[in-house]
Amino acid sequence: MRRWGTLLGLAAVAALFVVPLVASSFWTYLLSEVVIWAFVAVSFTLVYSYANILSFAQGSLFGFAAYAVAILNNRYGLPLAWAVPSAVVATVALGALLG
Repeated sequence: MRRWGTLLGLAAVAALFVVPLVASSFWTYLLSEVVIWAFVAVSFTLVYSYANILSFAQGSLFGFAAYAVAILNNRYGLPLAWAVPSAVVATVALGALLG
């Protein structure tokens, strides 16, 4: 059973890389939104179910990263391929600073 779960997970990740090649930009955008919000939901679920606390750190760091991407892309004209990793690095640094 464990092997099927691993294979299913690998197939899902492979499908995420194939969708932009075969689908329209609308479906690619929609899938990326779903994946992003799924990661946010899973992070809240993990913290709440294991620690039994409601932490606002994930939401605030998610908001900081989204704001950083928007500022880097819109104000400074940085392409998304550079803005997203830069925002991730800045968010990790902020998270480490805040503890």
